[in-house]
Amino acid sequence: MYSILLVDDEPLALRGNRLIIERSGLEIAGLYEAVDGQEAWEFLQDHEVDLVITDIKMPRKDGVSLCRDLFLSGRQIKTVIVSGYADFQYAREALRYGVKDYILKPVQREELIQSISSVLYEPDAAQKEEFAYIPHGELDNILTMLLQGLWMGEEGDMEQGLAMYRETMSQVGDDYCLRASGDFCRLLSEKLSLKTGHTLTAQPQFTKGCKKEQIMRITADFVAALKKELRSRRETDYTDVLLDMANKYLEENYAQDITLADLAARTGFSTNYFSSIFKEKIGKSFVQCRTEYRVEKAKQLLCWSAKSITEIATEVGYNDFTYFNRVFKELTGQTPGGYKKNNALGRTGGEEKV
Repeated sequence: MYSILLVDDEPLALRGNRLIIERSGLEIAGLYEAVDGQEAWEFLQDHEVDLVITDIKMPRKDGVSLCRDLFLSGRQIKTVIVSGYADFQYAREALRYGVKDYILKPVQREELIQSISSVLYEPDAAQKEEFAYIPHGELDNILTMLLQGLWMGEEGDMEQGLAMYRETMSQVGDDYCLRASGDFCRLLSEKLSLKTGHTLTAQPQFTKGCKKEQIMRITADFVAALKKELRSRRETDYTDVLLDMANKYLEENYAQDITLADLAARTGFSTNYFSSIFKEKIGKSFVQCRTEYRVEKAKQLLCWSAKSITEIATEVGYNDFTYFNRVFKELTGQTPGGYKKNNALGRTGGEEKV
């Protein structure tokens, strides 16, 4: 039986995660809560838990600081980060402190249960024996870095994870390199399959007698194959959902200074990854879509609203009237004033308000 400490300054998040765990059927003997990292740290001075699941941004002590202090204290407490995509850079810092997993908000029931299961029920002793030939306990950090890179579509994290892998393998004897890399690839595929909810089919093409340099190259090829398969799976399963989310967010916030990064954060993917999907499927850049949406809204207002053109420009997101005038003319072939003159409903003549 295990015990878990949930740490979050949002009461609804705490309650939601507690309910998921309580109804999961996991063998949990104790389930505790703290509203920030400082309260969690004070609680842990007098209590033992097996797992801490913590948000990142909190008052007094944030989640990264909590993970760092636990790591430096030598306590055998496993940690999982739960937070929004906007905080992913902070989560990367936490990897050096032995964080086992990173879950994006809003938390999905299946992902939280799978994460807890993989962290708590993984037989540590057996894993230590199986990977005794990998020095300095680096396996978890390498796996986590690559897992996050693949999941978020972050090329930099994938490259860093592979660099960590190569550095570690350089310290492993030739006799163990093949076995180590095979186990490494298997674990990476299993963990990524848990996150996707589908068994990924990519396999490393190792053969007996491979030399160390060949093994490292094959492992890198395997990671690339996982990336390709994951992207294909997402394009099949999730693209329409992602674009629906993006369109809805654009419709609700078109007049605000929203960016592609804001949309990516809403969908839970990196800006670069989401940008490539957006342009590939829509055929236009996000800026083009936002501009067209704003102009379309302006055309509607010009037709029936009694507001001045300057007021309409501001309402659709343009504080600079001259710029609005130029953009509108580029897309419609008319100035806003000319468009209103030709299309205003119930117009009886007179000068237009600018």
